[in-house]
Amino acid sequence: MSGSLNVGSAPEEAFNFAASREGRVFRDLPGRKTLRFEYCGKSYFLKYHSGVGWREILKNICLLKRPVICAQDERRAIEVLSQAGVDTMTLAAFGVRGVNPAAIESFLITEELKPTLSLEDFIGSDRAADTRLRRGIIRKVAKMTSIMHSVGMNHRDLYLCHFLLDTACLEKGGIKISLIDLHRAQIRSQVPARWRAKDLASLYFSAWAAGLTDRERLLFLSCYFELPLKVIFKREKRLLQWLELESYRLRVKFERKYAG
Repeated sequence: MSGSLNVGSAPEEAFNFAASREGRVFRDLPGRKTLRFEYCGKSYFLKYHSGVGWREILKNICLLKRPVICAQDERRAIEVLSQAGVDTMTLAAFGVRGVNPAAIESFLITEELKPTLSLEDFIGSDRAADTRLRRGIIRKVAKMTSIMHSVGMNHRDLYLCHFLLDTACLEKGGIKISLIDLHRAQIRSQVPARWRAKDLASLYFSAWAAGLTDRERLLFLSCYFELPLKVIFKREKRLLQWLELESYRLRVKFERKYAG
């Protein structure tokens, strides 16, 4: 059991601690629950995995997807980002037990990041009208994404709602952003082009939904690739064309889902 939160010295104690937590439930799915709780004057988030079952595993395999069977992937993703200098969640406790892939039980507890505001909510606020601040945030997000991909990690849910802006730091004139929701992240020696493109397409779609301008998207590209735009347009022509098509597909899917 790793982390700064004392959940007991024995595995059974730790799992009893995690399973008995009560608080505001954010997600309750078969085999996985996410909730916020308070303990000893501090607030935390708990993700408890109780076993996904063979049906879920086989469904993912049939779809050529790697199933998420426990919290181990998210724990490793936190470590990778932290070592790379990308702000993310702070691990408070972690545990895993079992050998049967369909019944592995695990939990991950992280400290609540506060005071924060998701970039999705920030873009819709009056503060976002500050052009200089918006550009600073775009540069920061581009750098974080570039570093993440450079160390072999892709997120798989890379939307603006998963970037949390530290509002206390913002009030002091700084920009600190943390990347969260890492349970589907994949880590390899190198990110395949397909998965890098999917991350970028998610951000493209998210930028459209948030109302970012074409100029701001170009700023993101120049900071992400760290190259002049002319070079990017020539070298990454096929990727950019695919990003436009994929972000359009996501927009159509979004509009159909919420039509009327």
